[in-house]
This record gives sequence, structure tokens and C-alpha cells, in this order.
Amino acid sequence: MVCVSSILTYLTKLKIMIVKRNDLNRLIINDFMSNKLPNGYEKHLNNKYVWSLENELDNKVCYIKTSMGEEKIFLNDDDDINYSCKRIQETIENLDAIYKEEELIDKYCSENGWTYSGT
Repeated sequence: MVCVSSILTYLTKLKIMIVKRNDLNRLIINDFMSNKLPNGYEKHLNNKYVWSLENELDNKVCYIKTSMGEEKIFLNDDDDINYSCKRIQETIENLDAIYKEEELIDKYCSENGWTYSGT
């Protein structure tokens, strides 16, 4: 029989870890926005690319891994930062599935020439 308190303890620790990760990501993005990270930032998890921050001309941009490449978010205000942190967390939670789906898409495109020159 599974102990309910053990499950609750695990879920509480998981929630704390997610909150801390979101706070860290927000701190990194805010440092980037205030030019404390002038060369950008790139994050990998288990040797898999997750997200990055880059300067593009006069814009600050967050790139987040998707199964079709990357989602590009222009960082203009707190709403953009909040959305980026939310999407980063979703990506981390689904990272293996995203990479698996990307593999399937690549395979399909390589086997079907009518798809715009593959991926």
C-alpha cells in the first residue's frame, strides 16, 4: 500500500523544484534584459537543447525548443518574460516527447519528397 503522506511529500517537493526553476529562469532572463549576460545564454538538459537567449539587432529574443524547430519570443515586457518561463517549463516537462516527435517528423519528411525539402 502506498503511503499518502509520501505521495504528498513527493508532490510538494516537485512543486518546489518547479517554482525554483521558474525563479531561476526568470532571474537569468532579467539579467539578460539588463545586459548582465551580453553574449546571451543557452540551456541544455541531459545533453538536449532546451532554450536560449540571444541579441538580434535591437531585440532581445528567447528561443525555446519545439518539435518543429524553435519558438521565437521577443522579450519586450514582463508578460513576455512570464510567457517564456511558462513555455520553458512546459518544454522541460515534455523534452523527451518533443525530441521523439521531431525524429518522427524528420523521418516522415525525408521519406516524402513533396514535403518542403525535408527538415
